[in-house]
This record gives sequence, C-alpha cells and structure tokens, in this order.
Amino acid sequence: MCTSAIFFNGSEAMPVANDGAELRYYANVEYMPPGYEAIARSSEDRELLFYVQSGTVEFMVDGAATFVSDGEVVRVKRNTYFAYRNPDMRPARLLVRSARPAEKKPMMRVTFEYAA
Repeated sequence: MCTSAIFFNGSEAMPVANDGAELRYYANVEYMPPGYEAIARSSEDRELLFYVQSGTVEFMVDGAATFVSDGEVVRVKRNTYFAYRNPDMRPARLLVRSARPAEKKPMMRVTFEYAA
C-alpha cells in the first residue's frame, strides 16, 4: 500500500501522507529507467497529475504527444487515454497524484414562511 501523497508549493513538490482509508487521493513516486515505456491506459474515474521531478518524459494524451522535463506538470483529465515513456539516456523520476472526485450528495432545500 502506498503511504505518500504529493504536496505542491510553487515550483517544488514533495511526497506527504495519503488521505486515509477512503483513498480519494493517491500518490506515489515512479522511477523510470532509460527507455522505460508505460502501457497506454485510461484514467477512468480519476484525474491524474504527473510532476516530473527529474529527467525528460514523453507524454501521449488523447493522441497528442509532448516532451516534459524537470519541474513541469502534466494533467490528465478523467476518462482520458494516456501513455508515457522515458526517451532520455538518464533515469526520470515522476511524482504521480490521482484524485477521485468527491461523491455528489443529495441536497435538500428548506424554505419557510412566517407571519409578522
């Protein structure tokens, strides 16, 4: 089980604790050796943030590709296909944070009238 999440402070990021048993937020650190390729997949019901802490990573999101390097962030919206790889000769380090949206709870409107 992962025991860390990510805290962003300006251009700096660091791992911190997950949010507990409900795992609305989940985070981990991913080390990518040179040539590593992550399989294409969908983000399903979670939004993903990838913070490239070191190295260069090529991201493919919904058919578009771009190179991302140290200190840059990639956001993958829910239900979006994505993949990534390390095309560089040096290892890359990613901080990955996923967030599941809060459940929508039914709301109740209460109105009243009074006589003065």
